[in-house]
Amino acid sequence: MLLNMRKEAGFTMVEIMLTVVVLSLGAMLLAKGLSTGTTADIDTENRVIALNLVVEKLEELKYRASLDFNHSELSPGTHTENQVALGFETNDERNWVREWVVGNYPGCSINELKDVRITISWTHKGETTRLDVEAETLIVNIAWAGT
Repeated sequence: MLLNMRKEAGFTMVEIMLTVVVLSLGAMLLAKGLSTGTTADIDTENRVIALNLVVEKLEELKYRASLDFNHSELSPGTHTENQVALGFETNDERNWVREWVVGNYPGCSINELKDVRITISWTHKGETTRLDVEAETLIVNIAWAGT
């Protein structure tokens, strides 16, 4: 009788090892899931910042055009702005690059319309990501439009 009680009185080493393995696998899967979620959050944050940088530049160029339609940032060609300063701080070191191409509006013979396309890229932890935003706008020379 005493021998039977010992067999039923606790867990065997195999049961304990199996429990440890199952709990370890569960913890690893949970950590992987949290890591994937964090990566997705950072990617979304980067894209939102990139889109805001596009809108910011478009608005800035429209304002410059209202003051001086021939401003250097509105001259035909490719313009690049390295290490774009954000209006807020981030916890990591991302280098933002903003590039915009100014040209005459296709099919338009007058020189009073400018076609602007903006691209944002950023470097984070040695990896460069480029977001080609087809953010295109027409900038009209207000002085010309009023005549």
